[in-house]
Amino acid sequence: MRKIIRVAMLFTILFFITFSSSAKPTAVDEFHAALTEADRSYRSASFYLRTGNPGVAAMELQTLSEKWQSLSRTFNDHPPEIYVNDPAWAETLGQIGHRIDAALANAVTGKIKAARGKLDPIRAALTDLRRRNGVFIFADCVEEANQAMDALYVYRHRPPRFGDQRDVDQLLRRAAVTAHWYARCFKTAPKQYKASTEFQRLMESSLRSLGLIWDATHKKQKRRIINILRELRSTDRLLYLRFL
Repeated sequence: MRKIIRVAMLFTILFFITFSSSAKPTAVDEFHAALTEADRSYRSASFYLRTGNPGVAAMELQTLSEKWQSLSRTFNDHPPEIYVNDPAWAETLGQIGHRIDAALANAVTGKIKAARGKLDPIRAALTDLRRRNGVFIFADCVEEANQAMDALYVYRHRPPRFGDQRDVDQLLRRAAVTAHWYARCFKTAPKQYKASTEFQRLMESSLRSLGLIWDATHKKQKRRIINILRELRSTDRLLYLRFL
């Protein structure tokens, strides 16, 4: 009987140890959460710079600078395990910090173009940081979806030449790639987004519009393709601005 009790107690202790360790956020979770928090200010600053409002952009950049300094203090010398062998870890964090501060200085003096020039490469730098360490998160899926939409949007200003089958095929390939990434982002989105009616409506609408490109192409409807792409550009920007 005593042996049974000892075994039961051992299993109970092991259960609580396992549960506690699994419930505690890991360093990589904390790092990605800090990135997500910083990215909110990054997106806001980018938006205000693009719309010609350097004053508000400067406030967002100041907040971003403070968030990045905090992130760097925490992780610069102690990278999460998955990043620990990255030889450019500290250099990447430092370069991003310099870009943020340079963008802030430019925004304060009203130099919108220069501020955007410093800020724009940061997104790609973070994507590259994760990619070279074998990490893929929701932000990377949105990046792929946005890039695919950029390639597809070329046909907004230069509609397909229906007499050129290669051009038509190129349009449909780009639409297929964009639909792939939108479907993947929809499927792998964080729980809070999946529970959002706005997110569900945005993704379903985008996938439905992407599907219409095939019908419009088959019917050789240039104006319809242009209108579909204009609508998709709006939803693509919303995906980036609202759900990262």
